[in-house]
Amino acid sequence: RGYCSMSGRRFAALSALSASLLCTVPALAAEVLERHFEFPEGRLTVSDANGTARVAYRGATAEFRPGRPDLPWLAERIELPAGRRVASVEVVAIDRETYGTKLRVPSAYEVKPGLGPFDRSSPDPSYFGAALQPESPVELGLQGPMRGVNLAMLRMCPVRWNPENGTLERVRSIDVRLVLEPSGLSDLKRERIVPAWEDDRPAPPSAR
Repeated sequence: RGYCSMSGRRFAALSALSASLLCTVPALAAEVLERHFEFPEGRLTVSDANGTARVAYRGATAEFRPGRPDLPWLAERIELPAGRRVASVEVVAIDRETYGTKLRVPSAYEVKPGLGPFDRSSPDPSYFGAALQPESPVELGLQGPMRGVNLAMLRMCPVRWNPENGTLERVRSIDVRLVLEPSGLSDLKRERIVPAWEDDRPAPPSAR
């Protein structure tokens, strides 16, 4: 009887543990954000610059990392739940189309002080091979609280280029999944508020 009683208690404990694990599944699933981004064709321009292709996208910045193809990058701001940060970024789906062929994209400019002249950096073979560039069109940037809102910045490239054959693809849309984790940061107290800086502050969820 004592053995049966002990087995019963163990079974009850295992049942309780299993139930608690099942209850955590929705909580884990809630730690994921998914976002959809579209890139209008009208903002993309490709022009000839001394035999090379200048690829520009309105609202984007140029590539400043030496050795990489000079392609445009956009910054997208994502509001995160309080106390969370982005652990990883995954491209779930990407819709793209061929925009040009046999294009030669130069490497990024060298970043140096002064007003010029500006020189191109030496192409890095790692980024001028057979693989599409950038290999991932989405990268995680800075993240943290800004003016009372918890944010993460994503860097997104609206084009992809094949250095081997010169094919340029326009990215029409991207679906992104953000995996979150605890940030370990306590709430920051704002000690100064400048109204002029609040114009581009993300609206709270209740205002959307």
